[in-house]
Amino acid sequence: MRAKDQAGYLIASILTFLISIQAFINLGIVCGLLPSKGTTLPFFSQGGSSLVINLIAFFLILDISRKHERAEI
Repeated sequence: MRAKDQAGYLIASILTFLISIQAFINLGIVCGLLPSKGTTLPFFSQGGSSLVINLIAFFLILDISRKHERAEI
């Protein structure tokens, strides 16, 4: 929401959605509502590509928010 342009806002919201949907799916697995079929925990998978992609997404969101802070000052 703090992005200075609409493209930054859309990228940050999509990446946030992807990380949060992965967490909600995992919550459903833990509660027994969904079958466990190899989905990984966000930021806790052991070394796989999921961890790398989640970290890249997190740092992109962080970069978008930092660019907004620099623009205000």
